[in-house]
Amino acid sequence: MLLAVEAKNLKKTFKTKQGNVEAVRDVSFKVNKGEIFGILGPNGAGKSTTILMLTTLLRITSGTAKINDLDVVKNDSEVRNKIGIALQDTGIDNLLTARELFYTTARLWGLSKSKSKDRTLRKCLI
Repeated sequence: MLLAVEAKNLKKTFKTKQGNVEAVRDVSFKVNKGEIFGILGPNGAGKSTTILMLTTLLRITSGTAKINDLDVVKNDSEVRNKIGIALQDTGIDNLLTARELFYTTARLWGLSKSKSKDRTLRKCLI
């Protein structure tokens, strides 16, 4: 059966002034096509970070992720064209700066990184 989602040993590390922070450590799971799934866990468990990696909005530190057999790193534009995301609430807007929100939206609409940065800069200067 075709897998809708496959995550293998996903890891995300953020560099901070205090050192590296491991937000996601060795997450692996599979979701068959046609299944409905959710990710549950306490605050700070890495749920949102995992979703952002799967939706190509955050680069994976190590491990691999595939959506409909497409690697989310190698085929990021194609993956974005095939997925949708429904978050618990719209709180993501409150976590992002205006610049980050414009950039994220531009990337979701398929603009290249350079065009997204350019348009974001223009929007933030208006």
